[in-house]
Amino acid sequence: DRMKPYTKLIHWMRRNASNGYVRLCGVYIEAKGQVYKQQIHTFISELKHMFQKDSKETASDRILVFASSVRRTSASSSTRSSRLGNEGLKSALQKVVMALFMEQMFCEEFWGVDDSVEQNTAEPLTARPKGGTTIRLKKKRPVDGDADRVTLQMLMSQLFAGLATEFQGLLHNIAKYDHLSYIEVIGEVESYIERFSKDSTFLQDFMYTNVLTPTKVLFEQFIEQEAASIRESQPSLKKCGVLPIVAKYPTFTEAVEAYVPASSKLARVLVDSAHVLLYTCIYDWLTGLTAPKEKHKLIARLENFHHLATIGQLNIACLAPYVKQTEKTFAENLQAFVKFLYKKSFGPLVAFFEGIDTLLRTLPAEEVQFQTLYNSEALQRLVASFSRSRIIKVLQETQNTIVGSI
Repeated sequence: DRMKPYTKLIHWMRRNASNGYVRLCGVYIEAKGQVYKQQIHTFISELKHMFQKDSKETASDRILVFASSVRRTSASSSTRSSRLGNEGLKSALQKVVMALFMEQMFCEEFWGVDDSVEQNTAEPLTARPKGGTTIRLKKKRPVDGDADRVTLQMLMSQLFAGLATEFQGLLHNIAKYDHLSYIEVIGEVESYIERFSKDSTFLQDFMYTNVLTPTKVLFEQFIEQEAASIRESQPSLKKCGVLPIVAKYPTFTEAVEAYVPASSKLARVLVDSAHVLLYTCIYDWLTGLTAPKEKHKLIARLENFHHLATIGQLNIACLAPYVKQTEKTFAENLQAFVKFLYKKSFGPLVAFFEGIDTLLRTLPAEEVQFQTLYNSEALQRLVASFSRSRIIKVLQETQNTIVGSI
């Protein structure tokens, strides 16, 4: 406010005393830039300190894949530490945006520059004010429409020279506590970029380059790390059951979905890509599972493919074709498991019919009955060796085993 009375004088100097105008710009940038630098550093340092002091979740706490993110959706999610990443980023983002926009409004009015399209251009001027900071501004010439925008971009970039580094440091710091906050931040930044697209190209460019892109990269790195953890996992299949990775995946996926802003197209695309990567990674991992005993492998695949397919209940469009493939794979494994159980209980009977199938590939059907080992008398002897009560018991045990496995 104390500078506003001099606005007309500054506008006159811009037109008629360009060297003095440039030197004044340099003085303003040097003085105000130091104030911004100190305020921004103090604010972000306080946020970092708050995270370190209050949050009990760190990267080292991750016992298994998805562990830290799943914990955030548990009963402890209402605690202060679980909200730090999300609220801290949103608060910092809002303050940064308002500081940039208010400063731009002042610069446009006081220094006589504008960020709109219909503006004049000028010849570049370079000056080195006291302190050694190089200032490059423009002297008006009513020909082109880029000069004011370039001038304003240079003013703002030098006023907020350290902001990008400080904010990216905050993003990396919050990664220790809550990676999923990145999804909401991407939605917030996208809305800011759209909101200020006509009013501030500097703010738009700054948010895209220094906030949106790094946040996207950090989230993608987190997903890649999760995928790598899945690929490297080598579980024991002796006890069977739903494996921890598969058990946690639906909870993790539901948590991710809860962070996606409904209006953010970029967050939706980014999260869909993450869903597909992790789902296919788990599917391939399950397909490659091996065990010393065939029974353990069959049960593990049966249980885990069945559980993996339950992700379809979340109705995530990008996963629909993969869920369908998983259901098909589950049916194939179920058939293989039933065959394994029947072969174990009715081995001679199963071998008899498999022998007939083999003969039918080389002999006419009417000649098979003349084979001593595969005629009707041989079949009657086999059937007689299995009592009715034993057959009923085996069928019941088989049913119980299958139901218990899924």
